[in-house]
Amino acid sequence: MSRRLLTLIASLIAFASSPAQPRQTRVSVRLFSRQRVANCRVGSLHSSCEFRAGGKLVARSGQSELREVSRSGTGLTIRSAGKEYHCSSPLYICPSHGEPVAVGARPIPPRVYLGRLRISVRGGELLVVNELEFGQYLRCVVPAEVPRSFHPAALQAQAIVARTWTYRNRSRHRTEGYDFCDLTHCQAYKGTTATTPETDQAVVRTQGLVITWHSKAISPLYHSTCGGHTADNNQVWGGSPLPYLRGVLDSVRACAYCAASPHARWQLHLTKPELAAVSHLRVPLSFIVTERDPSGRASRVRIAARDGQVTMTGYQFYLAAGHALGWNRVKSAWFRIEASGDGFDLNGKGLGHGVGLCQWGANGMAVAGVSCREILQHYYQGVEIGSPQ
Repeated sequence: MSRRLLTLIASLIAFASSPAQPRQTRVSVRLFSRQRVANCRVGSLHSSCEFRAGGKLVARSGQSELREVSRSGTGLTIRSAGKEYHCSSPLYICPSHGEPVAVGARPIPPRVYLGRLRISVRGGELLVVNELEFGQYLRCVVPAEVPRSFHPAALQAQAIVARTWTYRNRSRHRTEGYDFCDLTHCQAYKGTTATTPETDQAVVRTQGLVITWHSKAISPLYHSTCGGHTADNNQVWGGSPLPYLRGVLDSVRACAYCAASPHARWQLHLTKPELAAVSHLRVPLSFIVTERDPSGRASRVRIAARDGQVTMTGYQFYLAAGHALGWNRVKSAWFRIEASGDGFDLNGKGLGHGVGLCQWGANGMAVAGVSCREILQHYYQGVEIGSPQ
């Protein structure tokens, strides 16, 4: 038996025998959050599945047999091998023996998830929700948020941050019928697709730990790449400054800890029509940064045209560009602007809002020998690592 397999078995045994996660034991995650789902294929790759609605068994599927589920009025239809089964909403899909469940909805191929699925009809489409244990959710979030190749100390830091975020934000989508979405609006979540022994160990070895301020779980904001300095929370979103979300220098000897990130430095040419789509002005003539925050990010920008001008914060511009042009073309609010031909050249740093933990910076610190606890207390000033009260 390989050492890698033995390590995974030991991690899972430790996970099963360790204390419960803080308070909440189960979470629910909306899948396919970015698309409208008309139908999906669902089943188990390793065992049979039961399809239940209204407390009754509606249908079964065999091993590796995926059945199509679609809307039928306010109810659902299950199809397989020429047979149809009709049931009320919601429908629960429960694999036998605790095996994972697989579900896909075009254009996304089937992915494998722990726990069970709940499928219901909402607004003329399917709402597909994965219900699973708190710890199972963390096992899948960590490798979806950071590369599995990260240093163990950085993976452990991400596990603690993800656990704290989950604990703090449990009711984020409660009014919509689930706890979290599977996008970075909450935390990236792709089921068991990327889980490894290393990421499982990160969750196990930090079992029960969260980040606290005066014994209360903090709001542990994090992002991909800061570019060398993180930002104050109030500089990005306004509101009151939080003492543990102050911007910090994230470099040593003028080299950013996140320098290895593919997003540490970036360039983009924005044409005037693209800038018009962002600003809703007809023909932008100028685009300038009018204010910067202490970290160097654009705190206010102005776009002017013959038919008027628009002023917005740097973060608002980052979001508007994401909606209008596609996410991560403008990667952050840390950029400089130069007029160029038919538009404007942006020379920028980092990816994301820049507040809290820098994921690539955490890995750079870990590689340099900084411990998980020290990494967290660097990005979240004045905090403690322990159990919430």
